[in-house]
Amino acid sequence: MKKTLSIFGLILCTSLFSQDIPFNKLYGNGDPVHYYLGHYPVANSDGLDINWYGGIKLQTSAGVGIQLLDNGNVGIGTADPKAPLDVKGRILINPELPVLGVGIKGYDTYWSRGYNFMSSDGTVNLGGFSAVGPKDKIDRLFVGKAWDDTIADFYPLDKKTVFNGNVGIGTSNIENSEGWNKVLQIRGDIHSKILASSSNVIAGLWAHNYGYYGAPAGGITGTYTNHPFSFITNGSNKMTIFSSGKITIGTAQQDNDPNFLLYVKKGIKSEQVKIEIASANGWADYVFNKNYKLLSLSEVEKHIEEKGHLPNIPSAEEVVRNGVNLGEMDAKLLEKIEELTLYLIQLNKDVKQLKEENKELKKTMNSKK
Repeated sequence: MKKTLSIFGLILCTSLFSQDIPFNKLYGNGDPVHYYLGHYPVANSDGLDINWYGGIKLQTSAGVGIQLLDNGNVGIGTADPKAPLDVKGRILINPELPVLGVGIKGYDTYWSRGYNFMSSDGTVNLGGFSAVGPKDKIDRLFVGKAWDDTIADFYPLDKKTVFNGNVGIGTSNIENSEGWNKVLQIRGDIHSKILASSSNVIAGLWAHNYGYYGAPAGGITGTYTNHPFSFITNGSNKMTIFSSGKITIGTAQQDNDPNFLLYVKKGIKSEQVKIEIASANGWADYVFNKNYKLLSLSEVEKHIEEKGHLPNIPSAEEVVRNGVNLGEMDAKLLEKIEELTLYLIQLNKDVKQLKEENKELKKTMNSKK
């Protein structure tokens, strides 16, 4: 065997370095079919044909350069390639149009291609990124171990991205005490925000340590631009905050009354309602002041006959037209109660006086009998 290979090497060297001795085919081990060095025709030239059944190794003093195994696997930098091309070390790719970097050609039918990171022995797929699609298109790019075990999916045709787990921006320690598997967290040292925008409108959600836009420290949500901010359930608007500061519930129509900020359609049901009065002058205790001008009952009667309602109380038409201010109306009703109290006090005095006069009258009449 050694003698055969030595003779083969001598003949090979002589053939390569001598221009006077052309060759058609050199073979070794007495086997011109499985071990030979020859050539094959190409257009206007000739190609080098090497066939060595056990494999082919090209190396220098630095070690293995290129290894071709008998199963067809090619190794660069490794003598034991695990794939059709197995490279140990780095790869330098110089871009050239139409491919900038690495180009992977698909099939004429539906195809799939992938880059995977393998275990140290080359037998276990640890994960990577892949693509699938019909001819000349990509349906889906994905990152993960397999098409049905992905971290993220990208759909170029639909221009959409799907993340299949928790997502952290600015953090890998996602707050997830509930144990959910679809959590998005954006973290900043002092503040962070999520924005959604169209050509004219910008809305967002903020978290701020010190507060912003006049809001206190904490969570902030709303619009950047001069547009209302609405809350919707089941595809229907339920509450709207306008840039004027007005809030409507049950309607998206802004209330034009400049004196109020909240409008609730169909009413409010509550266990308690507290109305605060800005000053003591807004309450009806002024009725008990000595200089308060209390109308006589005849004056009240005349007003009722002419107007159809109590003095200083809005008519039904006014209530329909302007509504009722609960704080003011409570004060007005209290005014009437306190006026009625004064009438009763005066009536009680008059009754006492009449009783005394009646008593004296009876005494006088009895004395004349």
